Amino acid sequence: MRKLLKRIAALALCAVIIAAAAPAGAKYTPPTTTVRIGMDYDSTASKALYLQSVKGCGDGFRFGYYNENREFVSVGSAATTDVAVLRDVNMYGKSGTYSTSSSGSDTTVGYVHILLSKEYSSYSSAKAAADSYKSVEAFVRLDHGKYYVCVGDYTSESAAKSAASSLGITSYTADSGTVYTAVLVDRYTGRILFEFDWGTTYYLGVVPYTNNGVKPQTWHTGYRYYGGFQFSRPTGGDVYCINYVNIEDYVKGVLPYEVSTSWPKESLKAQAVCARTYIMSHLSNHRSSGFDLCTGQHCQVYRGTGNATSNSDAAVDETAGKYLTYNGKLCETYFFSHDGGATANVEDVWGGDPRDYLKGVIDPYEAAAAGNIGSYGYSVTFTASDLKTRLQDAGYSCSDIVNFYVSEFTSTGYVRKLTFVDSNGRTVTVERSKCRSILGLRSQYFKVYNKLSSGGLKEMSLGGGSVYVNSGGTIDGKLSDSYAVGGSGSVSLLGTDTVYAVTGSGAVEEVTASASSSALKPSTNTYVVTGNGWGHGVGLSQWGAYAMAKYYDKSYVEILKFYYQGTTVE
Repeated sequence: MRKLLKRIAALALCAVIIAAAAPAGAKYTPPTTTVRIGMDYDSTASKALYLQSVKGCGDGFRFGYYNENREFVSVGSAATTDVAVLRDVNMYGKSGTYSTSSSGSDTTVGYVHILLSKEYSSYSSAKAAADSYKSVEAFVRLDHGKYYVCVGDYTSESAAKSAASSLGITSYTADSGTVYTAVLVDRYTGRILFEFDWGTTYYLGVVPYTNNGVKPQTWHTGYRYYGGFQFSRPTGGDVYCINYVNIEDYVKGVLPYEVSTSWPKESLKAQAVCARTYIMSHLSNHRSSGFDLCTGQHCQVYRGTGNATSNSDAAVDETAGKYLTYNGKLCETYFFSHDGGATANVEDVWGGDPRDYLKGVIDPYEAAAAGNIGSYGYSVTFTASDLKTRLQDAGYSCSDIVNFYVSEFTSTGYVRKLTFVDSNGRTVTVERSKCRSILGLRSQYFKVYNKLSSGGLKEMSLGGGSVYVNSGGTIDGKLSDSYAVGGSGSVSLLGTDTVYAVTGSGAVEEVTASASSSALKPSTNTYVVTGNGWGHGVGLSQWGAYAMAKYYDKSYVEILKFYYQGTTVE
């Protein structure tokens, strides 16, 4: 017995040592805490862009550049709360708005300067030299890492040379910068504060500061933002703007524009984790343009602090640093408005490989909020002529449409395939998200009906909507050869009895063998599409999250785990 006890004790000690030595589960660590959001680029780039300190939340701006680690390198500062960044061309201001037209202008910012030949070792030494000019404005230019003094701003080279002569300056060049030069000016006086040119290596950075301890906020294009701003001319043309912002402040600027800030906090927390995870899983969305995400629905709607409330900010703060993962890897947290009763598998919407955490689920929660959503379902009527036009506009060749039906549903009732038949017998079958986009529908969760001459509706779907069994198989062929397991466990042949089943869309229907397309003969050329939901249907239903929090008292973790199966919040 003593030997046995010693052996048990030794085994127990060994188990403790092994448990202590085992590494803890690795947690997700984001590659950066600063994200880059494209504000003005491509078609929205401009010859002039503006920043204004939010009253009480800013006393001026620091300027410099952002390095490869997304860190701001400060060079100098200016105690002005309104600045503009201009192209290095002749610009004319009218009440603080700049353009290349001189008509009605009250301010002129010339692009030719007296560039002194001396190179300075620091911004401060160059600034001291610039300040020594009392009769004319002078400023510092950072040019490829070197500091220079520019005197005056003139609209022509001859005007700059004439001014240099009158000032007694002999060692200089009449310089107009390059296609990459960005000019920072006091917006309402037009006084040049700083010029920056480092080619395509670094770009001008402008960051607000405060003297009263309040977190700075800045107006840009009518919205208030946290963080700093990078201004560039990467194509040698107009000025681009990127907001460099902490990930948590970014999420605070997404939340109020994706959902209502009055929603239950647990639903807001679920959305906050989704938004935070989404950007980290999509940092390459706009990599070729030099930033991570844009501000629109292509990525996530981001409009800054204007609509934020204590409720929405608390939802972000209480989930700070939390991300959604699956098997230790970051998830792609797609979300949308509402699902109408079920979500979709990602491969059934956008194709590609299936992902276990983006599998469709039947949603028993969202309907509780249907009364708050407004138009929860939808119905759209199409004539055969409408369908022909839509197909042709989408690039398909077809004559008059004589038939239109759903040729395949998904396991949760979404339309996977739509088939159109024209008067020449040719068929056009579209799949996945095209089933929605070609018809301009709110969702991919719908059914197609032919409007009968009697006024009734006949469903136009193979098999009247596939009936799914177990893991998604369908009942086809002879029902008399199929077996069912009863509630008591007995197994019996279906035979000729009428059989009912729950379909993938949740409806109880009589089970029939799959129909052939020839059985779907329309009696009129008018079709009615009825459906539920709004959005692509992949991932989290925002209104479903609302319903789970408000009516079912679910936590944000429970909400996320329901819509993203098998995931972990860490």
